[in-house]
Parts: sequence; structure tokens; C-alpha cells
Amino acid sequence: TYIIYLLKPFHNNTTKRLVKSPKLYFYDTGLLCYMLGIESTDQLQKSPFCPSIFENMVIIEVIKGLEYTLSAKKAYYFRTTNDLEIDLVIAGVHIEKAIEIKYTMSPNRRMAGNLNHFKKAYPDASVILASLATDFPGLPQCQDVHCLHWLDLIIADL
Repeated sequence: TYIIYLLKPFHNNTTKRLVKSPKLYFYDTGLLCYMLGIESTDQLQKSPFCPSIFENMVIIEVIKGLEYTLSAKKAYYFRTTNDLEIDLVIAGVHIEKAIEIKYTMSPNRRMAGNLNHFKKAYPDASVILASLATDFPGLPQCQDVHCLHWLDLIIADL
């Protein structure tokens, strides 16, 4: 019914991928806000759920883009037993992109930490920090981490 989307975890072993718990996202963030009792933009911005709703919106828009273009690539999330978590992973046969989504106008090096660890394990993958920021003067590219405004991520060729 396209109300919710279950984002599966990425794992090289398909059997393990089926066993691990998926993350739930709403296709319609308006419905999500309604269910949370958020009735205005002001209420949304003051809500403790705002960062999660933002992450939900960005992930769903990327997934919609993949589906619209009939891409063979799939979206996943990534989590290890050491609590290394990446919000969104785009993979075909191999992981191609790892994306952290942050609801902030001023991203910092600490926010790219998981991406740096991920890059060590998957050196061929592109790693991206997506946020509300439009420029990144205070955040030099942390090793190989690309910083993007979230909208640039949506229109990028994933």
C-alpha cells in the first residue's frame, strides 16, 4: 500500500540479511507527522522527532529515485556488532555508496566518524555526509568523505 518501507540491513550473506531486523520508514512524512501529533512547521522544528523525520524523508526520496529510474541498485542500512551504523547504503553487487544523514546546518568532523571507519572496511565505496548545510567551510573533507546538501544527494546519480 506504500504506507511504510522496510529498509533491510546490508550483509554479504543473504541468509543473515533476511534474519536481521529491517528499519521502518514512512513513504509519506505528512502521515508520519500526523501520527506523531505534529500539526505545523513550528511544531515540527521544535519536536525531538525532527531529525528522525528528516532522515526518513531523505531515505525515502533516495529510494523513490532508485525505483523511478529502474535502477538495479538497492538501498540498505548498515550495522555491525560494534555499533558502527550507516543510515543508507546503496549497493549493486558490491557496496557503492554509504550515506550518513544529519539534520544540521553545521556538520562537523565527528559526524563523519562512522563514514571514516566504513571507508577503511570498504575502500571502493563512496562515502557521503548529507545535511542541511549548503557550504562546508568549517568541515574540510574528512579523508574521503564528500559533504552534500541533502537535495544534491536526491538529484545525484546514485
